[in-house]
Amino acid sequence: MTNHTPEVASGPRLHALIVTIDRYKDRKIPDLKGCTVDGDNMERFLVDTFPSRQIRRLANEDATRSAILDAFETQFTTNSGVQKGDPMLFFFAGHGSRVKPHDDWHTETDEVEALVPYDQGSSENSVVYGIPYLTLRRLVQKLASVKGNNIVRVRKPILGRTLNRNIYR
Repeated sequence: MTNHTPEVASGPRLHALIVTIDRYKDRKIPDLKGCTVDGDNMERFLVDTFPSRQIRRLANEDATRSAILDAFETQFTTNSGVQKGDPMLFFFAGHGSRVKPHDDWHTETDEVEALVPYDQGSSENSVVYGIPYLTLRRLVQKLASVKGNNIVRVRKPILGRTLNRNIYR
């Protein structure tokens, strides 16, 4: 009698989303240096070890608020290639800010930290806000319930003085 076990994908299982922003659409937000280089280095390190199909990169104008949130869902939460318990890495290098929380948010402080996407700011027709850490926390909690709690978040937000104020309200 032969023992038949289901075939399991072999090889490294890490999945990654790398987001780096040096240049911003809104000229009120100062450009940065080095975020894209940090992302290049991280991507190169990961691609040397893991299949490139498991690594997604958003940089500068591709790193809009909606693109970051959509990529988080599709790269991790709804990705059928990510098995329960697989390690997942979210890497962000760019501006961070502190914003006043909405009235219905239950926070212990007067400000919450946020990632600044490429398109944050005002235009004649709309306002694009940053991605509060509370939003990231909810995404990570949802991901952990679906795929397991093997998630690493590396955030290198640059908190500049001009961004520490809520300049878009």
